[in-house]
Amino acid sequence: MKKKKFDFSKVLEFLKKYQHYFMASAFILFVYLIVKSLFFGKKDKPNTDVKDAPPVDTKGSKMTIVEARAKSERLLLAMNSPAGTDEDEIQRVLRGISKSDYNMIYEAFGLRSYNRILGESALFSFLGVDLDLTQWLMHELSASEMNELRLLNPNLPI
Repeated sequence: MKKKKFDFSKVLEFLKKYQHYFMASAFILFVYLIVKSLFFGKKDKPNTDVKDAPPVDTKGSKMTIVEARAKSERLLLAMNSPAGTDEDEIQRVLRGISKSDYNMIYEAFGLRSYNRILGESALFSFLGVDLDLTQWLMHELSASEMNELRLLNPNLPI
């Protein structure tokens, strides 16, 4: 049985026949995007990836905000990998820190959009739900891994 080749001439014929509809649609889309950005767009675009988590007590922490942000990003990368959660990296980040240090990391992590179906960051915010660091850990780690983390560092409020 011989394979038929795809006939591009029919596609081109279709595009030529209805080109004014395609042009009108593209123009309307262009105008819509311009109007939307001018009248409904935000002037200052905040970082929409991180929202404030509920306040926690960070008194007594020996960690700077820069260190806390770096650790929160390491935790996000460990939990948000297409290859799966890197439990060893989570343990390395949370080993030997105080409750106040955890609270600093928690605050720096904020609320991040989480896709409960895929188990990672939601590509679009409407596909996910905002979770804090503790909630991300509870979704990404099994009960035995959470217990192992608690044994590794009893200071953690998880």
